[in-house]
Amino acid sequence: MGTFDKRNLVFSTLLLVAAVIWISAFASEARLERQVEAYLVNERQYSVEDIDYMKASFGLSPMIGVEVHFKDDPDARYFYTRNDGMITQYNAGPRDGIDLHHSYAYKHKEEEIEAREHIPVQLAMK
Repeated sequence: MGTFDKRNLVFSTLLLVAAVIWISAFASEARLERQVEAYLVNERQYSVEDIDYMKASFGLSPMIGVEVHFKDDPDARYFYTRNDGMITQYNAGPRDGIDLHHSYAYKHKEEEIEAREHIPVQLAMK
């Protein structure tokens, strides 16, 4: 096997690995989007028409999250992920900027998020 053949083999292998990772990531995002939509419709009793925008993306923590915009709350965005097999809302924020003073009244903020916001930082870090 010549040098040219070895380079082609290495390049082909790297290309194949990259393609598998990309396809796997795309499939994971699509699966989580479907799961979040099912959660919102079946558990939270929203209709599909209530949702204006939904997009999964990779992040640092959580690994994959879904950003959701509701039609009746155009200035807010809500974030969901799968945690221990369950879909949970892990954050809410304005579409642009940061709500530093927590002054925005989010229409779709779930109770669990509100309870976690009131835990003192020292306790939350343990």
